[in-house]
This record gives sequence, C-alpha cells and structure tokens, in this order.
Amino acid sequence: MLYNNSYYRYLKNEKEVISNIHFETKAENKYLSVACASILARNAFLETWDAMETKYDFRFEKGAGTKVDQCAREFVNRFGKDQFYKVAKLHFKNTDKALTNI
Repeated sequence: MLYNNSYYRYLKNEKEVISNIHFETKAENKYLSVACASILARNAFLETWDAMETKYDFRFEKGAGTKVDQCAREFVNRFGKDQFYKVAKLHFKNTDKALTNI
C-alpha cells in the first residue's frame, strides 16, 4: 500500500518504528474514534494557527496557490528565514518558492 511505504520511508532514520500498522483511507467515515481524533486534531491546528497569527501580528493564508506564495514571501521578508522555518511546512513546494524567489 502506498501509505504504508511512505510511512516507513519517512521514518527510516528513526530508532523505534511501530510496524504492522493498519492504514485505511476515509477511516473517519467508518470509525467513530478516527472521526473524533480528526476533530480534535483540526481544533488543535486552528488554535495553533490563531496563536501564530497573534504572535507575529501577521495573517497567514491557508491552502496553496498564488496567494499563499505571496504570503510566504512577505513573511520571509518581514521576519526572516529562521522564523519562516518555525511556521512553514518545510516539505511543501510553496516553501521552496518562498525561499528562492525573494
């Protein structure tokens, strides 16, 4: 399964890796516990997002696309690369664009 391969590739340098994990798409529709975990994770994400906007007095764009690219460049210009690494998903293409086009 693709998810399984990505999971183990991502963790290849970790000392302890849990194996024999069940991966399933659309699990929120099948298992109440997964749906609850998804709701809790989304809430934590939004609370953290709000805290970052307050800390930097900066409005972050959600999603992907041109507006997000512009927002990322503006953030780097205002706060620098070191701070950008603290707020960005570093494995996304938008991150590369923000750092190469400034």
